[in-house]
Amino acid sequence: MRGDLFESSAQVEVLSAQRRQTNIQKSRRQIASDVLHKVRGLLVQSSDDTISAGEREAIQLQVDSSLDAIDSLGSVTGFTLPESLDAFRAGGLANVIDGNPAERVELLEEQLSSINLASATAGAYEKYTLDVDQRLAEARVVATASSLSHIEDADYVQESSNLVKGQILTEGTIKTMALLQMLRFDQISSLFETL
Repeated sequence: MRGDLFESSAQVEVLSAQRRQTNIQKSRRQIASDVLHKVRGLLVQSSDDTISAGEREAIQLQVDSSLDAIDSLGSVTGFTLPESLDAFRAGGLANVIDGNPAERVELLEEQLSSINLASATAGAYEKYTLDVDQRLAEARVVATASSLSHIEDADYVQESSNLVKGQILTEGTIKTMALLQMLRFDQISSLFETL
């Protein structure tokens, strides 16, 4: 039972570690999604025909900086941008300066949908797999620890009972032996008296 308790406790720790990893990944996706929503706003802003070439270049710099920020996030956390987002960078096919505005927004919407789908999948995994597995493992830990405690308590009670029983038997034997010796002495004394 101690082995089962150790195994169940280890499983709880593994599931907790998986939950922490899932939360880190959720944070990464959320940050990337937030930045991409800002990029989407910049792309929509850049599709306005009334803005100047200098304003488009400034918007392109903001887009590049935003994508660089997500890349920096990736170097720290392991999150990587899909290669298709490189098309938004200066010189890319969907850049702000000379790319097709409709294609830019459509491509970005695909990436946001992909991130949202990954978030939904991870959320479902956390709720329906990690949560259930962790609750079951925690219940096994409690049940096993409780059973082990009952067994250890029962063993203690049994051994205490055996000790008291042994002490009573020993005392009884000693008193019986003392009575027998007194009876023998009385018998021997009465024998001498009769002689």
